[in-house]
Amino acid sequence: MTARPVLIQTMWRTGGTYLAFRLREANPIALFYEPLHEDYSRHPRAAWDRWAAAGMQRGLGHPEAAFHYLTDYPCDAQGLVPGHREAFAWQPFVLAPEDPAPALAAYLQGLVSSTPRRALFKFCRATLRSRWIEALLGGTTLYVLRDPATMIAAYRARSDGDYFFSGLLRAVLLNPEAPVLAPAAALLLHRHPALRSLAAEALSGATLCQAIGMEDRIALAAHLWLLSLAAHCRDGVLAVDADNFGEAAVQRAIAEATGLDCRLDDARPLEARGGVTVDFHQPDWRDAARDALGALGAIGALPQGAARHARLVEGLLA
Repeated sequence: MTARPVLIQTMWRTGGTYLAFRLREANPIALFYEPLHEDYSRHPRAAWDRWAAAGMQRGLGHPEAAFHYLTDYPCDAQGLVPGHREAFAWQPFVLAPEDPAPALAAYLQGLVSSTPRRALFKFCRATLRSRWIEALLGGTTLYVLRDPATMIAAYRARSDGDYFFSGLLRAVLLNPEAPVLAPAAALLLHRHPALRSLAAEALSGATLCQAIGMEDRIALAAHLWLLSLAAHCRDGVLAVDADNFGEAAVQRAIAEATGLDCRLDDARPLEARGGVTVDFHQPDWRDAARDALGALGAIGALPQGAARHARLVEGLLA
């Protein structure tokens, strides 16, 4: 019987790709990298092969390897990932274990059944669907986090940084009825009424975030970082700070939790960038955070892997 999957949950620019690639290199596993990525319904396997050969991974700041993002995926006659839907990237962005999502469930289960090897999933659009995915697939969840200010600064530093801010804003605007996201949606729609009348093209564009100011972009990213962390303050999840990948104790903890060989000897602290401050004290956003955390339900103690953020989240998370 194939061992249960390993589920890496992250946000963008947190080091999750590095971890997933190193685990794939050291173990006989199948890597399903960002299975909810919207582009898997847009471009066939042959295109991904060409882009990988041309250095796509290096250009995105990801490790170079003998495999690429779609190497272990099945593909249909058109070279596309079977069962994938573009909408999976954004809707529904929040799922409780008991919520129905039959198309998404069939897709993820189909990936597991497509390979005789143990499955390793690396998600960066599913932290608020984490419990649902665990209930569906079983397995072990690793939650990879990064200091929110440096994570957000990494968004700003990239030429494609609008993509990340736009993705977070899109998730909120497309799921305003989800109780966990409703407070942020209400706050942003109040501050930026023009968001209510955006055309579908604008809503799906990589520059969507330009509809709001940088202050609210940063506040929204921090808000979702907080919700993502809170969703993983629970038993059975190993939370790991990406800045600690190089520590032997962290590598042992990952190996013990997953049963996988974990070799992160070349890990380096993620680049620290300035220019962003996160404090969660802006009144409107703090109120939105309290309401969203209340909707999230039971939240456990802050995990050891997030201990250095205790002062930052004080008053919001235990």
